[in-house]
Formats: sequence, structure tokens, C-alpha cells
Amino acid sequence: MYGARRWLGDSDDPPAEATLAGARGDEEVLLASGVRLAVGPGPATGFVDRVAVEDGRVAISAWAVDRGGGQPAGCILVFVDGELAVSGLPNVPRPDVEKLHGSGTGLSGYQLSVPVPKAGEVVASPTRVRVLAVAGGRATELEPSR
Repeated sequence: MYGARRWLGDSDDPPAEATLAGARGDEEVLLASGVRLAVGPGPATGFVDRVAVEDGRVAISAWAVDRGGGQPAGCILVFVDGELAVSGLPNVPRPDVEKLHGSGTGLSGYQLSVPVPKAGEVVASPTRVRVLAVAGGRATELEPSR
């Protein structure tokens, strides 16, 4: 398992509190610990395979790797309406990703779920849910699979 210590430096757990600050194209993730992560292209890559409503929750399935480190991304952050809704570590086996990105990236999948009021409305508006992967001190927004 890859812990957040790699990218955060002060915790083994993904952040429980964070906000997005700034305008798109010039954003930062501000963590409660005081760490600031620029949002933009970086060593993380991946795709959001699925965003759906399940029992009043927004459920997300996706994958992310750290291309520079040849391993899963350090952490996944899911924001709803600019607020951190859930965070987690990639730990779901993805043999398809390992085949594409090499040995060490096999546990790059993740499945996260969070209760959200009016979840159906949130999912229907693609700009309200944003998924970011953290690697190399940057947060990279992941796009839906094509």
C-alpha cells in the first residue's frame, strides 16, 4: 500500500480537510496542514471511469498513476462544489493499467463514495464533481474515460 507520507510528509492518511482556491487555470489545493498543491499538469495521469448515484451517494471508480515514480498516485481528492467530499489512496487492482504503465502500477484503481444532498443533480452537472490525483507535489485533474 502506498501511503500519503510520500506526498504530504506529515501523515500516513489522505487529507480529511482541503479546499480549492483560485480561479480555474490558477488553482491550488489548500490542505489543513498548511501544504499548498498547485492544480495543473504534473506527473499524475489517469481517468475517471464512472461517476454515478448509488443510494443517495456519489460513487466514483477510476485509476491514477504517478508516471514519474512508476507507482499509483499518492492520493485521490474528490471535490464537490469546491469542497473536499472524500479522499483516499489508490488500492484496487488494475491489471489493465499495469499492462499500460508497467510493473508497480497495478494497485492504481480506487472506488470512493460519499453522501451528497441531491446527488442526482450533482452528478448531472459535470463541473460540480472534480477528481484530482496527487503526485510529485501537484494535483492533476482527472478527466472522464473516453
